[in-house]
Amino acid sequence: MNTLVNPSPRDFINFEFRFNRDPESHQHNTQIRTRLVEQLISEQLNSYRNPIQKVNLYPVERAGKSGSEVFYLDFYLESYSHPKSFIAKFQDIPATNKEYQSALDAEFGSLCPTVRSSLDEGNNLGIIVYDLAKIPNHQEFRGFFLNIENSDENCALALRSVFNSINLRPNDQDSRYFLEDFSKYLNRRTKPIEKLEAFIKASREYSGIYQLANNIIDHLNKLKDNFNFKFTPYLVHGDLHARNLMLNSKHPSQTELIDFGWSHYGHPAKDFVLMEATLKYMLLSELLLSIKKERESPLHFSLEIYEKIEDFLCRHCFDLPSFKTLEQEVPEIQNLESYQVNSLKRVYICLVEVRKQAGNVLGHFFSAHSNIPSAEKNYFASLFLVVLGLSALSEMEPIWTLIGLDKIGKAIWHQP
Repeated sequence: MNTLVNPSPRDFINFEFRFNRDPESHQHNTQIRTRLVEQLISEQLNSYRNPIQKVNLYPVERAGKSGSEVFYLDFYLESYSHPKSFIAKFQDIPATNKEYQSALDAEFGSLCPTVRSSLDEGNNLGIIVYDLAKIPNHQEFRGFFLNIENSDENCALALRSVFNSINLRPNDQDSRYFLEDFSKYLNRRTKPIEKLEAFIKASREYSGIYQLANNIIDHLNKLKDNFNFKFTPYLVHGDLHARNLMLNSKHPSQTELIDFGWSHYGHPAKDFVLMEATLKYMLLSELLLSIKKERESPLHFSLEIYEKIEDFLCRHCFDLPSFKTLEQEVPEIQNLESYQVNSLKRVYICLVEVRKQAGNVLGHFFSAHSNIPSAEKNYFASLFLVVLGLSALSEMEPIWTLIGLDKIGKAIWHQP
């Protein structure tokens, strides 16, 4: 049944966003995207009986550098006071087609909600729309996490919820080799390995950085020589960071994912280690910056604290004890300001949840394969490769990232 569309569709499509400071450029960009939204409505949202009243698009704040534009899209019909909610993503056609195919695979595996796409060949622009009707009160996990009014337990609850819904679809009709499976993360355009090699060549005067970079390259070479095996892949989101996890801000146990451009069948540790990297090396520094009381208040921890925390995390792996135990084993934490302790506690409580859920999944993964490294070795090797791939991004806390890579690299070989 066709929608009764108003005579002038553009009159009810509203972008609450300015694409360009120049009025003419802004108008041009808005018109192109408005036509694309019209096209998608006509082609794929034309089964509703009531006429369209209005369509509002307003931006989702993003930190990524993919070049895409991400909007909430609220779709109102006459006779309904509430909208049907979507996430709409604009990007060039090659990126749109690639993400759409990945999203279809994810939809087939019940990881992704209903996905739609439409293209404007003349302007090399595509739109992907994901259904967000699953939960109300949408908020990105990042914003929820950075709001100190929300409890640590609710932040962890959101992670528990999403991890209960992923890594449930092994594909025994396919197989992967471990190192090849992580090549996409290492071969980012930021060239993380080249950056480390540059540290080694140019930083002998600064022996600490030189030694860290040299150690990390050694860990990578040891992985290449000793850690390549064939395995049955699982359906993974592939890019599960704090901006791609949506939750109900009033009931954080209700979650869903967006942005399926990296979804694929691969190693089941990927989504867990991506979230761990986000928590430690990105969100902690953001949280400290957002809640410190005064400009002069300290922002960073000492390197000794970073080192001891990483040692602690590597030593306990999937069985992280209470935060009080961490404070006892890293007594330097007691000398921090209260807001620093609270920030670290939030990150740690979330890491406990990540590691616990990862242990459950990788335990099953290990038991389903013969002659592969232990679940712990799989986790740390995956974490090392993903963090190395992220290490050249400006959002990463640089010194803790290097320390973490060295400690995680050593931990791979110290596990049973």
